[in-house]
Order: sequence, then structure tokens, then C-alpha cells
Amino acid sequence: MEGKNRLTTMKRMGNVDVVENPIGDMFDLADSLGAQASYAKKMTKWALGFMGFWAIFNLLIIIALSVEVARGNVGGMVVLVPLLGVFIAGMLAIKLVLHLQNFFEYFIKRHGVIMAAREGAEIVKVPGGRTAVDRYLSHLKGSSDALDRLLVERPKSIARGARLTGSDGKVHSFDAVVTRDGTGMGGRWGIGEIGYGLYIRSQRKLPSLNDIIRLRKDIASVSESTGIPPSRGVLVVSGIKAYDGLSDDVYAYLIHERFTVRVKGKEYHPNIQVVAETGEGTYDFVPMIPSIAGKLP
Repeated sequence: MEGKNRLTTMKRMGNVDVVENPIGDMFDLADSLGAQASYAKKMTKWALGFMGFWAIFNLLIIIALSVEVARGNVGGMVVLVPLLGVFIAGMLAIKLVLHLQNFFEYFIKRHGVIMAAREGAEIVKVPGGRTAVDRYLSHLKGSSDALDRLLVERPKSIARGARLTGSDGKVHSFDAVVTRDGTGMGGRWGIGEIGYGLYIRSQRKLPSLNDIIRLRKDIASVSESTGIPPSRGVLVVSGIKAYDGLSDDVYAYLIHERFTVRVKGKEYHPNIQVVAETGEGTYDFVPMIPSIAGKLP
């Protein structure tokens, strides 16, 4: 029934050649695509399942024919060679569908982030708390229902004053770490959930570029050691009486430098963020990473 409703909606979209308000129509198009993308992603999963079953069945036939050819049945070659070609073409098709699924995942997440930023509060007040990390965690729990639920259901998922050994053999310190082990296949092929890691460090001075680079290296080392993919690394800055923003090199690095971590053979791209308490009792987020309902930050 859902698929029928989706198709009906697509048929009612109107004439693709008619433009009334270019800017407004662009936003409407993005919202429409966001609504359709989730359904399209589900269809790619079904397609992958069917193609995977077909590939395994095809492979079994190829193995059986190979055995016959090895026994001297030359006639089996007539069928074996085309089947090998079809199998290779099928594997390439599966790879292309996986790329398509990755695109849908990126679009859905990106659209959700933009919508959350557009609808979110422009000014965020610093909540009460004994330390800067306590205050930031209170803010996160208030803005992310998923994180609040995780900490309630699994109190041991958060470690204060964590000292973790990385893949480099060194011990790395964080003021707070929130982790969750992956389930099933860790999200591969849509099975189970990937692990989660939030690493928080605080300091009472403006961060230098070396502070950011060191935080990234420490997170990468610990993630490679624990096997838990990181989601975000946060440097909480407090105690600056005349806060006037970050230096240009730090700002540019946070905005433009992509962070890549390889965990169990798969690449992840966690966010690195500086959260500064300003003199006005508000937060300055660099970069802005809005919370999405139902998703861990």
C-alpha cells in the first residue's frame, strides 16, 4: 500500500517543465526528494537481496558445471562460459546498486541535517552544571532523545575521565566518552546497527590547530583499538572572558578538512567540533551540527 501511495504521489507532481518560483520550487523539490528517498532506499535493499540470492544460485551452477568439465564433459563449457560472464556482470550490477544505496543514505542524512538546522534554535543557552563537560552533556541530552535514552537504558555506556589505550600503544585521556557496541553485521548490508563513539575533551583556552589535530589522532587510535566507529569528537572550551571566535586556521580546518578513520576495514568520517561557552552564556558551535530526532549525535 505504501508503494502504491508513493507512485500516486509521483504521478501528481505536475509538469516538470513549469517553473513558478525558482527558489521556492527548489526547496519544494528537495522536500519531495527527501520524502521519496527513504522509499527508494528500501527498494534498493530488496533489489540487493534478490540479486544476492541470484548470484549465489548462479555460482552454485558454475561450480557444478566446472566439476563436470573437469571430468571431461566438454559440452559443459558451452554453458559455463556464458554463465561466468553473466555472474561477473551481476557482481558489477550489485556494486552499482550499493553505490546507489550509499547515495540515498547520504541524501537522506544531509536533507535531515539541513532541515534540522533550518528549524532549530539560532541561539543555544548554556545549561547549568558543575563543569563545562557536565553542561555540554546536559545540552546534548536535552537536544537528542536518542542519547538521553541510551544513557538511561545503558548507564555504563558513558565513562568519565576515560583513559583508553589506542592502536599506537599509548594511553589517551578524555573527559567523557560515550560508546555503544554494534549489533548484527554492524550495519553492513542493512543488517544490525553500527557502533557509536562520542569523545569529549575540555580545556580553558582557545584551541590551537595542534589541539584539533591531536584530538583527531587520539580518536582514530582509540577507535582502531576498540573496533567501535567514532561519530563525533568534541573539544569544549570554557573560561574565556572575551571570546571572539576561533582563529582563522582552526576554523578553516574544522570546516574543510575531512576526518577519515578506518575501523575493521571500513572507512568512517566522524565530525570534529569545537563548542565554546561565550561570555553571554550561549554556545558557539564550529561547525554547526544540528541534532536529528531519533539519531545519536
